[in-house]
Amino acid sequence: MLAELVVLPESAVVPMAETLDYAQAACLPCAGVTAWNALYEGPRALVPGMKVLVLGTGGVSMLALQLARAGGCEVIATSSSNDKLQRVRAFGAAHTVNYRDMPDWGRYVGQELGGVDKVVEVGGAGTAEQSMIALRTQGEVAFIGVLQPEGGPNPRALMMTAGSMRGIFVGSAAMARRLNAAIDANRSEPVIGARFGFEQAKEAYAHAWGPESFAKTVIELA
Repeated sequence: MLAELVVLPESAVVPMAETLDYAQAACLPCAGVTAWNALYEGPRALVPGMKVLVLGTGGVSMLALQLARAGGCEVIATSSSNDKLQRVRAFGAAHTVNYRDMPDWGRYVGQELGGVDKVVEVGGAGTAEQSMIALRTQGEVAFIGVLQPEGGPNPRALMMTAGSMRGIFVGSAAMARRLNAAIDANRSEPVIGARFGFEQAKEAYAHAWGPESFAKTVIELA
């Protein structure tokens, strides 16, 4: 909100996770709840042993990776940067795919890697068809993003796997509380790729939208 003081209704806030500092806790209300909703809410919630595909290395995807790994799931990650993929492997990704080197990455994940039970789809219409192809039987595409809004995904792949697509728009206060409880129980720490001071807000936004961005970018009050 770029403000030192704000007035909010009581229903709009929840207690922060006890094991996190303010910068870490600030990563969760939007990106964290979105990732939690995608993975653990809805009719096809993750259970240990399932496989998850996360697209890119942004805040939602990295938090989804951490939450899925904490839940005993295997994670596959994509990026256009080999350097970022190396960093993702350090956070527990079992497999990584450079989608520029492999444009047909959905088929590779679906056939060569055995498919996934859940895709955290932050791309949008431009990547949705590849995400559907990556599913295994009765998998789910958690549809979140609009980074690539153009395109007309063919839903035929959902027919072949009895898969589904569920729209995600952040989540509820109850989901935020469940997320915070899981964060405390697993002592997970959201990945902060860069920190900026309050007076550096413009630089922070430029970094967050730039090619060097990784995980969450945080603006801290002095």
